[in-house]
Amino acid sequence: RSNAKNSPDETYPYATTCNFTLLLPRYSSKKILKEKLLYAIGQNEGFVLA
Repeated sequence: RSNAKNSPDETYPYATTCNFTLLLPRYSSKKILKEKLLYAIGQNEGFVLA
């Protein structure tokens, strides 16, 4: 998730499953968007109820 201390380029996209929403930070370039999105897609730890 985004942290107020970090620039958008240092954060990753995240999703909310209850609203089926993908939240994307305002990246400074399409290249960074692609890198962060592909990385996030590859990190599939599964779904856990907290």
